[in-house]
Amino acid sequence: MTRNRYIEKMAELCESIDTDNSRLPGWTSAAEILLYRETGDRRYIERTRDLLRVILEDYQRIGVVQLGLRLTGFKIPYRIVLMARICREEGLLEDSEIALLNQFFTDLLSEAEYERGSMNRAFGYLAAIHPVLAWIPDHPKREELLEVERLVLSDLTE
Repeated sequence: MTRNRYIEKMAELCESIDTDNSRLPGWTSAAEILLYRETGDRRYIERTRDLLRVILEDYQRIGVVQLGLRLTGFKIPYRIVLMARICREEGLLEDSEIALLNQFFTDLLSEAEYERGSMNRAFGYLAAIHPVLAWIPDHPKREELLEVERLVLSDLTE
């Protein structure tokens, strides 16, 4: 499959997905960012921003520990960091949203109750550590998070 055909297929798939109050499947955040970068079509980045806003509304309403971790973004925080970074770079976020994201990211890795025994959740959490620490370089649990990363990775290398 050529690169152009791959991009076309992703665009077709993103267009065919039904949304639930802007809650899209988690993989679409990365796909839509790629589509935006490849095509320049702002509707992709705007859908990403809209999903990020829904996540922030949920955070304001219920905090960072979500019952059952139902939303993909709460289970896979690196996707939220990716969405936030591109939206910030493109000037799509208000100052108040950036401040809220700062608090969200601080809380996400400090307070969220991730099951670290499960491979998917462990790696979802692990993948978020560096992106969150890049966003919040003075994270209050920086050293503890780097230790968690070291411990999880040591299971793979030792």
